[in-house]
Amino acid sequence: MTADKTAPVAFVPRSVSEDARRVGRAAFILMLLAAAAWGWFGYLMLAPWGPTDMSSTSELLCRGVLIEPLPGNNECHSDLRQWTPLLGILALAVITSVAASATTVYSMVLSRLARSDGPSIPSQS
Repeated sequence: MTADKTAPVAFVPRSVSEDARRVGRAAFILMLLAAAAWGWFGYLMLAPWGPTDMSSTSELLCRGVLIEPLPGNNECHSDLRQWTPLLGILALAVITSVAASATTVYSMVLSRLARSDGPSIPSQS
């Protein structure tokens, strides 16, 4: 019975170009999340909702919060259409946008570092 002795695995660092691609993919995902948050915020601010008007079958009673901030109708009350949740969604959209832009810049810096040859050291002969 001989035990197999294997050499310890040495840490192999990833190349900078692989890191740039990985960070670029993360930046793309963050951009998609930011776009979805901005779309959700815009929809809640502008889209009409609520029960339909009895005289007209196609028009909704409640208009968007940005268009009609304080509706006089009690049927237009929605917990998600109040200003506090809307400001929370706006904060989420802004934070994901800033994170996406910072990650994109970092990805571009890494890709430029991967393309450069590094500092040149003159030979001393």
